[in-house]
Amino acid sequence: MSLIVKTAIGLCLAPIVGGMVGLLIYITYENITNPGSFLGGGFFETLRFSLMAGAMYGGLLGGIPSLLVGWPLHLAMQRAGWKQWWAYAGLGVVLALIAGFGIGPVFGLELMYFGGAIVLMLLMSGAIGGLIFWLIRRPDRDAERLGSHRQAKSPEDYGA
Repeated sequence: MSLIVKTAIGLCLAPIVGGMVGLLIYITYENITNPGSFLGGGFFETLRFSLMAGAMYGGLLGGIPSLLVGWPLHLAMQRAGWKQWWAYAGLGVVLALIAGFGIGPVFGLELMYFGGAIVLMLLMSGAIGGLIFWLIRRPDRDAERLGSHRQAKSPEDYGA
């Protein structure tokens, strides 16, 4: 699979998976700190709701920053030599904060309601999304791919 396709798939899936896990963490945190805020139903209903709503909001709020801001930042990080998993987790956090505080109000989310639990959800969603992108794209392996590609194209391979 080409690197462009892997990059596009990673940028599309990262905010969705990050949103799913982030909302699950948020709901779990709220249920522990405020047991009266339980959504109703049992564990599986809460799990289903958090995964579905997280995927929806992750895609809605994170898709735009992921494609418009994430792709150029990914290229800049490659040029700077930042190819480690922790760099992409940090980039995911930055993109999640941009999505939450920058794009969230466009969709009617009021910033004054952003408490500690919402910020925790944004941080976790971003970090997980960045890791998902890194696992799909694996920028740390680019040097190996390019090195083996260049070796195959060397003059010695053609009998020169």
